[in-house]
Amino acid sequence: MLFYIDILNTCNLKCIFCASGRGVQKRTNDLMSIELFDRITDKILHEAEDPIIGLYNWTEPFLHPDIGSFFQLLCDKKIKYTVSSNLSLPNIKDKLITFV
Repeated sequence: MLFYIDILNTCNLKCIFCASGRGVQKRTNDLMSIELFDRITDKILHEAEDPIIGLYNWTEPFLHPDIGSFFQLLCDKKIKYTVSSNLSLPNIKDKLITFV
């Protein structure tokens, strides 16, 4: 089963075809805590067999300053995950280097 979780509530782009980018979805700059993510993943593990978590939906996950901790938690729990990025390099390049 596939679950999508936005670990923050913002995107750095203003794409006209995207509800988030057009401002239709009112966004704040809130960040998910690793503690909340831990509780969510525990519930997912309890409810679903062999889950996959997508760390994206309407946001840019690499804008989260602690994204590495989210990756590490998923690895520690042996949860498969996917991540997607708009690769707006001026905004995320420092974080990408960490994972290359």
